[in-house]
Amino acid sequence: MISISITADTVAWYGAIVATLGAVKVIYDIWGDKGRLDISFQRDMFIAGSDGEDQVLIKVVNKSKRPSQITHVGMRFYKDWDKALLFVNEPTRNLSEANPSAMYLQPQKDLDLADLWFVFVIDVRGKEHHLYWKRLGFLKWWQYKIRNKLRKLGILKKPKGKK
Repeated sequence: MISISITADTVAWYGAIVATLGAVKVIYDIWGDKGRLDISFQRDMFIAGSDGEDQVLIKVVNKSKRPSQITHVGMRFYKDWDKALLFVNEPTRNLSEANPSAMYLQPQKDLDLADLWFVFVIDVRGKEHHLYWKRLGFLKWWQYKIRNKLRKLGILKKPKGKK
């Protein structure tokens, strides 16, 4: 007859392994539950049946299980940090598992795309999601955020002539 003996060390190791796997699963679930939007940008788009004017296309895809609502879409350019170009008259779009993507088209003719800093999308919670056009554009964003924080604290003054 075979005898199996379970020692306290065996139970302790089993408990430690199960607890570790449970913690990994909980962390994975929390990470997967946050809102994640994937933004893509294309220029020089041609629409069949149009007047031949080039368009820019911004595509937003919801990569999380949580539904999201897109309230604003726009762009920022290097020449003027403090101004954003918003796409007006765009309705709020609901992105869910059933309908995970939205596309935004705008005419390209008046845009200086050589000076494009980033494309942004704002969701209903106020979170701003960015797609930087140049590789290190996010560093300029942190410079912009720090400058504005210093201005709010009164450490840095606005240059004269700017409102």
